[in-house]
Formats: sequence, C-alpha cells, structure tokens
Amino acid sequence: MRNLKRICALVLSLLIGVSTLTTTGFAYEGEGGIPDPDNYTDIKGHWAEAALRNAISNGIMNGISDTEIDPDRNITRAEMATLMVRTFEATKTAAVNAFVDMAGSEWYYNYMARAVQMGIVSGSGNAMHPNEAITHEEAAIVFCRAFNLYGYTANLNSYSDAHQVSTYAQDAVKACVGAGVMGGAGGMLSPQAPLTRAEFTQMIYHLVQYYATSRVSFGSGNINGSLMLTVPNVTLTQANISGNLYLGDGVENGEITLDGTRVSGTIYVRGGSKVVLRNNSSVGAIVVYNPSYAVSVEIDRTSSVRETVIDTAINAVTVSGNCGDVTMNTASAVLNLKKAKVGTLTSNVMLPTITIDSDTTVEKMNLDENALGAKVTVEGKVNNMDMMAAEMEVTLFKDSYVKNVNIDGEAGEFTFQGDVENLVVGDNANDNKITIDSSAIIDKVEIGAGSGNEYNINGSADIDNFVVNTDRADVNLKITAPEFVIDSNAHGSRVTFDSGSDIDTLIVAAADTVITVDRRATVGTIEVSNRYITITGRGEVTDVILKPGAQDITVETANTKITNNSGTTVMVNGIELKDGEVAVLDENGKLEIDPSTKKADESILNISYAGKAEAADIEAAGGASVQITQLCTGITFNPSTGELGGIVKHYAAMPRFQSYNVGYYIPFVLDSRDMKETFTLRVGQVTYTRADVRGYGNYIGKLVFLLPVDAAVTDKSIEVAYDADGTGTEFNEVKQTLKYSSVLFQADTGYYTRAALIAGAAGIGGAESIAVGSSNVTEEVASYVMTATGLLKTANPNGTEGYWGGIKFVGPADAVSASYVVTIGGASNAYSATLATESLGGNTYMVFNHYEDLESVKQMSVNITWRNSGGTILGTSENYAFDFNGVTLVGTEGPADPDNPENPDNPDNPENPDNPPESNAIVTSAKLSAAAETWVASLYGKQLSDFAVGYNVATVDGKGYMAGTFKRVSADRLSEGYYLPARLEVTGLPAGTLAGVSVSGTQLDSLTGTDTGEAYVDIMVPLSTLGSSVKDFTIVITDTSGTKESVSFEVTSEAGSARVDDAIISIGAVDASASGAFFGQAFGALVDSGYAVIKNGTGYDLRGQYKVATLNDTASITNKTGWFAPISITDLNGAATTWSIKVQCDASSLTYNFGVGETVGNVLIPMAYRTAAGDSTYNSVTVTVSEGGTAKAAFVLSLDSTQFIDYQEGTEVNPGAGDTSTVSVAVPSGNFSVDGKSLDAMVSGAISVSNVNDVLTAGGGGKLLKYSESSGASTGEGFWYLPVDITVTNVKQSCKAVVTCAENVSGITTNGSIDTTSNGKIQVCIPVAYADVLEVEGQPGIADDKLYSNVQLSVYVDDATLAAATYSISVSKEYLKDFAPRGLVIVQGDLLQAEEAAQKAFSCDGKSYDDFVNSDGKLIKVSGEDGAYGWYLPAQVVLISAPENFPASVTITVNADGKNSTTAWDTSKSICYFLIPIAAGDSSTGVDRIASTIKWSVTSGSTVIVAEDTWSAAGITADSLDGFTAG
Repeated sequence: MRNLKRICALVLSLLIGVSTLTTTGFAYEGEGGIPDPDNYTDIKGHWAEAALRNAISNGIMNGISDTEIDPDRNITRAEMATLMVRTFEATKTAAVNAFVDMAGSEWYYNYMARAVQMGIVSGSGNAMHPNEAITHEEAAIVFCRAFNLYGYTANLNSYSDAHQVSTYAQDAVKACVGAGVMGGAGGMLSPQAPLTRAEFTQMIYHLVQYYATSRVSFGSGNINGSLMLTVPNVTLTQANISGNLYLGDGVENGEITLDGTRVSGTIYVRGGSKVVLRNNSSVGAIVVYNPSYAVSVEIDRTSSVRETVIDTAINAVTVSGNCGDVTMNTASAVLNLKKAKVGTLTSNVMLPTITIDSDTTVEKMNLDENALGAKVTVEGKVNNMDMMAAEMEVTLFKDSYVKNVNIDGEAGEFTFQGDVENLVVGDNANDNKITIDSSAIIDKVEIGAGSGNEYNINGSADIDNFVVNTDRADVNLKITAPEFVIDSNAHGSRVTFDSGSDIDTLIVAAADTVITVDRRATVGTIEVSNRYITITGRGEVTDVILKPGAQDITVETANTKITNNSGTTVMVNGIELKDGEVAVLDENGKLEIDPSTKKADESILNISYAGKAEAADIEAAGGASVQITQLCTGITFNPSTGELGGIVKHYAAMPRFQSYNVGYYIPFVLDSRDMKETFTLRVGQVTYTRADVRGYGNYIGKLVFLLPVDAAVTDKSIEVAYDADGTGTEFNEVKQTLKYSSVLFQADTGYYTRAALIAGAAGIGGAESIAVGSSNVTEEVASYVMTATGLLKTANPNGTEGYWGGIKFVGPADAVSASYVVTIGGASNAYSATLATESLGGNTYMVFNHYEDLESVKQMSVNITWRNSGGTILGTSENYAFDFNGVTLVGTEGPADPDNPENPDNPDNPENPDNPPESNAIVTSAKLSAAAETWVASLYGKQLSDFAVGYNVATVDGKGYMAGTFKRVSADRLSEGYYLPARLEVTGLPAGTLAGVSVSGTQLDSLTGTDTGEAYVDIMVPLSTLGSSVKDFTIVITDTSGTKESVSFEVTSEAGSARVDDAIISIGAVDASASGAFFGQAFGALVDSGYAVIKNGTGYDLRGQYKVATLNDTASITNKTGWFAPISITDLNGAATTWSIKVQCDASSLTYNFGVGETVGNVLIPMAYRTAAGDSTYNSVTVTVSEGGTAKAAFVLSLDSTQFIDYQEGTEVNPGAGDTSTVSVAVPSGNFSVDGKSLDAMVSGAISVSNVNDVLTAGGGGKLLKYSESSGASTGEGFWYLPVDITVTNVKQSCKAVVTCAENVSGITTNGSIDTTSNGKIQVCIPVAYADVLEVEGQPGIADDKLYSNVQLSVYVDDATLAAATYSISVSKEYLKDFAPRGLVIVQGDLLQAEEAAQKAFSCDGKSYDDFVNSDGKLIKVSGEDGAYGWYLPAQVVLISAPENFPASVTITVNADGKNSTTAWDTSKSICYFLIPIAAGDSSTGVDRIASTIKWSVTSGSTVIVAEDTWSAAGITADSLDGFTAG
C-alpha cells in the first residue's frame, strides 16, 4: 500500500499506559483493510484526485467495487454520517430506535447512532431519512457542527444563487465559504443540489491532510498541514504542525500532551478531557468544544497559547498557565481559571460563569451587553474589568486586586471586599446594588449619570474619594468617605447625601449643580470652583470654601461659614463677597460678612497692545522720541492667556529701563475707568504714576507704557500689577503675567528665534529629531544644549553612513544665500548654502539646514554671513554654539545616568523603581548587535543580504532594536523561515559558568564565562510574524551549569521597524478587477470559477475552471487560442532595478519586461492550446524571474487542479473563425428592432462605426440616446446602446453574437438569420453606458453616469467554440446625449446643530469648537486687536465628489459686510473647517453689530470653483450671542 504523504522529523508516541498503540486496518465494519488508491481507475485525472486519494489512504472512504470509487455519485445522509464518524472515530451512540426508519438491522444503524450522539445530524419529525441524498447546504451544517466552523463568515452576494440558501442554513453556508471549505462553481453555490463523494473529500481535505488514528500507520516528521488525532493518551514530542490539530471523538476522556511541540494554527478540542502543554510548546489557539466531557487545559510556564476559546456549555472548562486571550462564545459556559495568565478575557454570550483563583492574573476582562446574567468571582488580580451586561452577579473577594472596574449595565449585584484602585459606575448603569464591605480598599469611586443605583457602604470601608463626573447626573448616596468629588464634567448634576452620610471634604467643580445634605448627614468642608452652585438641605455643612472659578453661589444650610479664596468677587446669595472675605449664614438664612475680613474693591486691569501708538504717546513712557515701527511689528496679544507673538526689534535702552539693559520693548495701553490720581502701574521692576499720563497722539488721556522683553532669559515672562488708587484703600492691586516665549527677536538684520525653531529639523532616513535641552541667546552668540533619546545610524543623501543630526538656521527676510564656517575641535571648514522659504510661527523666513555625524561631533560653533540677491552682506555675522553631549546614539554607549532622580532610593532600575533587579542574575548586562558577515558565510553558506534588506541591529538602555525587510530562507542547519543573525554580548558572567541562550523556549546556543566576565556568541534568532510584521522577542539567558543558584536574565528586542515578505520574489492570485498584460482579454473572459494560486513547496498549484480565449496579435506565443491563467508576480527588488518574467510552456514562451520602480506584474500563464487537430495541454510550465538579465528565481506551475471548459482532446475542432467565414459590422441601414428597441429610440442623427485592429469606434455627427427600459422611451434613467448590423458569410447552420463587459452584466446573446446564399445577418444592441445616481444624505440625487468597461462583441459560426471574430467597443462620452458623469459635489453647513462627534472634531487656527460656542449653545465673544472683538460661527464644507484633475488646494473666502477672510483647503482631506464672522464690536464704542450680509465662495487662483453665494446663518440673533450689546 502506497503512503499518500510521509511525515518527517516528528516522533509521535501513541501511548496507552506504557504500551505503544498498534496499527490496525480500517474499512466498513466487517470488511478488510485500507485499499490502495491506485486500485481505483476512475480517480486518475479527476479534479478532486488528491482529496480522494487522501480519504481512501486514511480509511475514510472505500470504493463501490474493487476498481471504482464513483467520485461523482451523490452521498446519502447515512453515508455522510458514516464518513464523519470515521473521520473523528466516534464510538459513543445515542438511542435512535424511536425513528421509524431506524429499525436496527441497517448497515448504517450504528453510524447514525454515533453521529446523533456527536450532535452533527438530527432527524426530521419521527424519521432520519438516511437514504436521502444530502444537499450542499445540509452538508455545510454537518461540517460546521463537527469542525466548529461557526466562527467564520462570508458575504454570499457574489454568488448568483445565494438567495436559494435556506434560512436555517444561512449561517452554516456563510461559515463554510468563509473557512474555504465551500467555494461553489461557475459563480453558483447550488445549495439545494446533492453533494457528491468527490465534493465531500475535497471539503474534508481542505481541513485535514494527515491522520493519527487507530487504523492508519503513522510515520515520523514535521507536519506541513493539519492533523486529526483520534487516539487517547498521546504525547506529541518535538513536533511542528504548520496547520491545525483536531482532537477527535476517539480521544474520549483521554489526555493529550504536547512536549516541546509547536502548532502554528489551532488545537480544536472535540475529544479528550485534558490537554497539557509543556517544555516550550506553543500553540496559536485552543478551541474547546467537547460535547461529552469537562476539559482542563494545563500550560506550563515555558509554554504559551495566543488565544483560548470556550465553545461548549455542556461541561466546565478549567484553564491554567499562559493561555493568552480567552473568549467565551457559548451561553451558560463555565470557566475556571487556576494559576492562569490571561491577556483579555471576553464573553459576549448570556449566563457565563467565571471563577478567577488567587494565583491568576487577567490583564483585561470585557463582559459586554450580551453577557446577560454573568456570574463572576475574583480572588486573583485583574487590571481592567468592563462590566457592561445587565443582571450580573460579581464578587471581588477580600484578597483580590483590580486596578479598574467599570460598571455600565443594569440590575446587577456587585460586592467589593478587596483592593480596587478605580471603580466607575457609568452613565448606563441603572438599578444596580453595589456593596462595599468593611475589608474593601478603594482609591476612587467615579459615579456617572446612571440612576436608581443602591450603594451599601460599610462605615469602615477604606475609600479615598468619590467622584461624580457625568453631565446631569442624579445620584442619591449614603456614604462615609474622606473625600467626594463632583468634577467639571458633571454639569447640571443633582447629588443628595442621605441621612447617615459623613464626608470630610466635598469638592464641587461642575457648573449648575445642586448639593442636598439631608437631615443627620454631615459634610465638613465643601470646596466650590464653578458657577451656579446650590448647597441646600437640613443637614450639617461646616465650611464652604470658594475657589477660583466660583460664581453665583447659593448656600441654604444653616450655620455654614463661607470663605472666599477665589481671587475675585463672588456673588453669594445675591451679595458680593470679595476675595478673602468670610460670611456666615445664620439659622434664619441671613448672610452676614465678618467685618474683620471685609475687603476693598478690586482694580480692573484692562491692557492691550498699543498698535496705533504715535511718537508722542511713546515719548511719555520712555523719555525719548521713538516710532512704534522702530520697536516691533506684527505683535499679537491674547488678553486671556497673556501670550504675545510677533517680532521685536533691537533699540537703544530707554532711560526708564536702564536696570534691564535689554533694548527690546513692546508698547501697551492701560484703559481704566476707576483710575485715581494716586494710581500705580508696576511693569516688572518699573513703576508708572499719574505723571506718565499725557494727552498726546492716538491715546489721549490714557497711559501708554513699555513692556521690556529680554531675549537672554530662560523665563520669558513679566508681571504687570495695577492698583487704581495706589496707596488708597478703596481698591486692591490686580496682577497679570505676560508671556513672550513666542516672540522673535531681531538684532540688526538677523533674527534670534527661540531654540525650538532653530533645532526643528528632522534627521535623515529615519533618524530622530534633535530637541533642545536649554538655550541662552544674547546679541553676541546663541548657545544651545541639544538632546535626543536615540539616533539610528542611517545614510545621508550622499549615501554616507552615520548618526546624522540636523540643525535649522533662520536668516533675514531678504537673504537668499549664506556662507558659514563650522568649527569642530579647533578645525574650521567653510560652506555655502542657498536659502529656502519656510513658514515658522505663522511668518515666512529664509532658512537652510546643516547636518553633522554626531558619533564624533560633540561640540560645534558656527559663524554665518547672510547675503541678499545682489551678494551684499546683510548686517553683521551671527554666531552659534552647540553642545551634542546629550544626544544618545543607538548602538553606542549613551551618557551615564546613575542618579535616577525620580527614585533616588533605587538608582539602578529607573524603568521599574519599585522592583529593582535581582542581585543574583546570571549576567550583569546583555546587548544585541549586528552579526559578522564572515560568521554567516562560514556556518550557513549565506550572506547577510540573503536574510534581510536594510538589516540593522542595535541595543539602547538594555533594549534591543531591529530593522529591515526579512526574507524567507532555508540553509544548512536552518529549516525554511525568517531569521535574525545577531551577536549577543554579555558582562558579569562568572568564569566557567555555562549559560544557555534561548528564544521562545528554543535554545539557540550557549555562553561560557571568562575571567573578565565578558563573553559573546553569534546566534540565529528564528522570527515569528504577524501579517507582514515581525513580532517582538525576548532572549533569555539561563544558568545551565549548575554552579550557582541564579535567575535568568532577559533582553527584549522591539521589531517595530522590521517587516517580512513571503519572499522577495513571490507568486499569487490576481483580483478579478485587476488589469495587466492579458493581451486584450479581461479577467472574466479567462476565468470561470474556483480560481486560486496555491504554494506547494518549491512551486505553485494553479486551480479552477478556465474558458477558452484568443489573445491579440501583441502576444508573442505561437498558439494564441487556448486556456490561460492570470497570475500576479511580485519582485521587491524591482524598486531599484529592471526585471523580467519568462513563462516557458514546452517549446513556446512569453516574456514580460518591467522597469525600475515596478514591483508587481500581472501576467498570463498559457496552460493549454487549440489547433484544428484538437486541444492539447502543455507538458511543462515554468516561470523564471530575472533581474538585470540575471535569473533570480524559478517556479514550476502544476496544472493538476485545473479544468478547461470546452476542451476537446484529440478530435477535430470546428475552427469557426478565419477558415471560410467573414464578418463585417456596420450601423443599421434598414429596419432595426431588437427586444422592442427601435433605432429612433436609441440614436439621434447619423452615426458611424469604424473598425481599426478589431476595435469598433463610434463616430459621425449623431448621438446615442439614453434609453429607459421601463418606458421604452428616451427619458429618465436608463442605458446607452450602440445598435449594429453584423453580416457573416458562408454560414452552414447558425450564427450568433455575444456581448460581454467587465461589470458582469449578463451576457447579451443574439441569434442571426440565414438567407439562401448561406450568409447570416445579426442585429444587436451593444450596451456602452448606464445612468446612475449618487445618494447623499440630505441632498437631492446626484447624477453619476458611467461607461461600461472592457465591452467585447464576439461572433460565432456553426456552434464553434472559437469566435469567428472578436471586437473591442469604444464609444467616447461626447457621443452620449444627456450623459452626466459625477461632477463636483460640495456640502456646506455650520456645526451648531451637528452631532457632538462633529463638533469635537472641529479645529481651526489651533482652537476647538468650545472656544467659540458655550455650553448653552451661544456664540462666545472672542477678543482681537485694538479692543476689537467678534462672534464667530464654526462651519465646515465636505467634499462629497470631485471631477478629474480637481485642484489639490483651493481657497474658501467668507465675505461679511464687505470684509473678506480666507481659509486654505487641502482637498486631499474631505472636510475643511473654518469660521463665519457673525458679529463684531469695539470696546472703545461699546456698540456691537450683526453682519447684514454673509457670502462665501471657493476658488483656485483665478478659477472659480463655487461661485459666491449667500451663507444662511438661520436662527442667529442677538440672543444667540453671549455678551452682545445692541447698538
């Protein structure tokens, strides 16, 4: 008997007790052993031959005779049950004798009883119908139940008969299609059609390729596929399974152990009661769905599983060890976690039961709203618990620890006895019972807007603070707590403290909040920091402290003391309470201010930039005549933040400011209604008095003062203090700090900007940016200390490797070039630079960049001379000094940092200050670096470039980093895969100590300690991948010599910059919509169904059914008519070189060439060809990929799984085209009628049709009309047709025309008529375009007419399979009357009534929606320059659709009463935000005015995109504007 497949390198021990399981034959019960597949003559060449051989060789299917398997015979329900029982080796039976067609004597009786027990088949009524054929959709249900496929799904819309799938089978069919088990044929699923024997074997073969059963002998080796294991008490040792491992029913309640075994896919536990992973075993996922036994999964500390899924509710599942993420998918499932380590625990089904023991840790538990009635007990540690379901029962026991608990369901019971950092009761949490026992320790309880929640808090529970943080919450509480917070998000909340509550401090930061303290409730201190707060009730409130932000406060609790510490006057119970004053509310509700605390009135500091100052104004302040343009330009000032911007020019020191000696000043004006003769204004160290108020210039009677700003100080701020009556007692002093860190300083013609602008340049090719640690800018020199957390070694634009750091230098506005000298270590080099324009801080400057390799450069000075376009030197030269010692270079030693200031008690472990490293670690330090080229060559016969492109390895601060694109390789000593060659260097390894080096439990090599403690080893690290990314990995160094007791040392490598490709050169399938070198044929003209390209080791399998097609004359192959497969070939090296593909088919070949930058080629593979003598298949098909003329890869393509439609081997084929018939096409010349379509309904005027190289092109002066199928008239939505007459000569029997297109419109076939001269005539309407409408919410339908693509007309003669003629159809848009392709669609509107998400997304000039609209929906008054202010409406425009060549950038202009404001719109972003000026005012007049006319437009240069139109600001009135004063 011939083995279908051999398994190499795996030793599989099948043990029962201590005995090896012997192998027995298998057939139908009572029959002989497993037959040889070669005995059956009817499977050779069958499309399912491989699957049939597999099923026969593994004892699943037998023949109907000694020589026939009858693969296309239908399968009955009884036969399906039999085949599945054999596959899983099920032995348990169910009682089925109650069914009328199950008497007990049938051959299949026992099989049906087992299948019913398995839960994969069931009866209908009182019958099993065993002899009825099973349909495709019924088979899908059986497969889903048996193999647990319901986790898969797919969209069935691409199948023309998807509507025929029965409702009960919808989920099963979608699952089978999604899992690849079922694919249909010819675009059809045929759900009601019977399943054949061949189809069954193909379905099972897709899932399982190898078997270890009681009937099949099993070799040793790695398994390149999936394995079905049906024998109990088995240990898999050092195995590597690339697919899935299925534990069948035959395992029963036995134990399966993985010892050093890797399963790349999933273990499906249908049989077995215990699964053990030990000794560095790893599994992608474990899915438990055993219908018969409780299951335990035990994973030792060296092994791991990425995900564990519970799909059974019949018996409990117990999991221990590193089980990855855990998902519960079955209602009423029971999960016990014991000594487990879990990532995310999720349940999205009803009534789960979860217990977490004291030795278990869970990173996150997510029970969503579907987990209704969940029962959870926690004794261990959980970082995050999201409890979203209703009617939950959750208990956190005394010794448990949970960092964050989020309750957001209803009617649940929650008991807290352990340690919780944050407990959040969310907005959707209603009617819950929350008990906090005396043993509980909770740092913070946050209460949302949910209602009806009952809080039972034991008085001795340790709760640090409560927080209400949700808008308009309504909460009743009985609590004892040291602190309770109602934060700023809880606007409009109502919080009642019931009788018995006792709170030390209540913090109220939310506006419009009512606090009720009931009788026998006590609050020590209430701190208030927002508006409209009411404190009421009959309870006891000792103190109310008013903090900054407090205003309009009402206090109604008797005998409460109110202290104003807000920094301003606050209205309390309608009475002004000044800052520092104390009042007491007596028992009668009367508020009395303590006379000893009564304060004077506050001065009002109203200052603004004196942008209109004249020399006379400034002279009053400075003592010298000076114009404002000599001091500054472009100054901006934000009164609310004190922030200043713009440019300040150097000027001689003013007499008043000699103590500053700065020479930089900004003029300000003070406007005060309360100013008395004795007022004082202090600006830093300088004081202004009444004598400084002069009646000159534009500020008559006002005080103009100068603000001195210093470029050299680190703290760029200055305090302004104003007292309206000076030494008087009527007013208090008020202060404001002005900040000028954004100001640019101009010395002569050069700009000294703050250091962040100078150092803003990024490095080259992936290097990180340099940041500024500190700076000192004077008129003589600008000094900077530069820092960076890490710089990777990269190549500069010249290709030189180094650690490149970039510095940006900013020059005068009229400079165009610079010459500069760089001095490093006493050596100077001269350079020249051409300047580029760049925007910095909203202004335009001239800049250039300079790069240095910082591996050697630690300090550098630069002297720059600027020149204008005429070459004239501008001003004096500028000097800079840079210190790069703070820059850390990846792969080199960084600066030492022994102090660890954040944790001085543990200086050696800054990343984990609470847990210093063990003192007995096997080594002191370890680092990774690049491997030596010589080592790779000598040991593996490869170069580093064979493993990766752009390879780089380095270590910084104990963490490894890797970069590059890694190639799949195989070599001496290496199985095929991805690898990182690297060198591992360690320190502190004691002399003679042997240390093992391992990754993911696999030992790679070992180290031996030396007298110095230093050692290294070159290692080849196997890489794990996720998609195209490389996973991070950890290298573990362990003492294996036994010379001392020590702990392992780990170094983790981050792979964020690394990726992989299945191969630098790879082959794959193309998408059905793909285009390429298909020689005039569309995908749909080549491929019928089942198309796939599958890798099979060194080559690829082509699969599917293909149509006969004829290539055009540009194809170089001799046989142009035949069957062709489109494939996609990728060569990543094509980005830098020319490359080619040669397809060799026996003696014929096709060659495709690709240029530099092209990395993907879609090409055709000839598989079979047609001649007059018959059809033939190529014996050998080979693909060779060459780069620059040198062959780089070759692949053999297998055609064993292909089918050729209309293939007629060895017989004469009707040639059809070219032999005796001719075809001509013309516009209709006489009567024309096709399917009721007349010529007049489709054509207006005269049209013509020309034929050039088999391309039919419409022309003439006429137009094709839009034809409505429903009315038969040229109105409404419909189609455009090209009507043609076709004449065919020498027709013996029949002729027909077929029209196809890429949009899969049903093929239009028109049969011709034959006249007495054997000539045929065909009339056909060729569809060339169709009308469509784009639907946009809130907008009328938008025309979106489209041309059909790849329209072809083929003419066939006398039933030939080869067309007599094939034409491509070309009709341009100008010949289509009323054709309206999609054009420009822009939707505009304001955001006042928009969704909250849209309002939050708004951003304009760095400001958000809340900067312009308050919480009441009113527009906020926004201050501008010179006392001006305005109200602005946040708005947006949305680009729904754009025509071709639409500008990449356009300008939105808003015109409000003749004043324009513009916003630039990058149209690559579909939404642009901007502001509509609604109203404006001036503080000098106090009169506000709403704009009478607002218009908007969109332009691109001089081109108008959207013509100026009125913007409707409906509903905006004076009442909509906060602080508006009508004029």
